[in-house]
Amino acid sequence: MEEAAFANCENLKKIVLHNNIKSLPCHIFFGCVNLKDIVIFESVNEIGDFAFWSCKSLEEISLSKNIKSIGENVFGYCDKITIYAEAGSYAEKYCQELFG
Repeated sequence: MEEAAFANCENLKKIVLHNNIKSLPCHIFFGCVNLKDIVIFESVNEIGDFAFWSCKSLEEISLSKNIKSIGENVFGYCDKITIYAEAGSYAEKYCQELFG
């Protein structure tokens, strides 16, 4: 997947990523304001900077224990979002730092 591959796709509402994807590059879903549902498989271990920036309709996302790196401002302006992460995982620590 290329950086910003789906950026500003306003008609994108749901996406299921293939289970062999290891990384979500920077700006991949940047500005997808109507993206509401995304399935991220456990194969993903990295999420790049601003990946979901301004995905204003995104309400929830589950991050697996396999994620080892989450970039800057990944969920900026995702005002409705609830992030689920496994206890003790990197993703949980990231969320604790992000939301206090």
